[in-house]
Amino acid sequence: MTQDDGNRAVALVVALLNRIALPYMLVGSYSSNVYGIPRATADADFVLEFGGNAMDSLQQELGSDFRLDSQTEFELITGTTRRVLYYLPRDFTIELFQLSQDPFDQSRFQRRVAVQSSLLAGVVWLPTAEDVVVQKLRWGRRQDLSDVSDVLAIQGETLDWRYISRWTDDHGTSDMLERIRSEL
Repeated sequence: MTQDDGNRAVALVVALLNRIALPYMLVGSYSSNVYGIPRATADADFVLEFGGNAMDSLQQELGSDFRLDSQTEFELITGTTRRVLYYLPRDFTIELFQLSQDPFDQSRFQRRVAVQSSLLAGVVWLPTAEDVVVQKLRWGRRQDLSDVSDVLAIQGETLDWRYISRWTDDHGTSDMLERIRSEL
């Protein structure tokens, strides 16, 4: 599978979500690639605001190239539910997280921005650069911290540091942020 195959799968999902007006944002490495230094990724992550039979409707609209895993999983950090969507022609995975009641999750969803993407051939809703930094620090995995460093290096002083500090203080990730900033 090439990165283009993954981009095609993501573009199809973005186009459908836009068409059916299901509120979403594309998160994870796709969003950090916009604000930082692009890198390849093996999957895509979306946060969706949905209820009722939205997932069944989504599966029907996507058609036979996609399979929605029937198993719902629980994500511990934000307390959200997660479903996995498979793009069958290229074995590409898309994780669909339900918007949680977590205060940060709610904040970043309210602040999301529409961005024109040539890569995805249309408008895509993304978290802000600040929210990418805060969430990646919250996850704290090696690649996430590398993404934080890249976003900070590219975005620099254009970031809303007061907003970032508010959430990193709340999440206990301020020291990690300061270490990354000092390494830059």
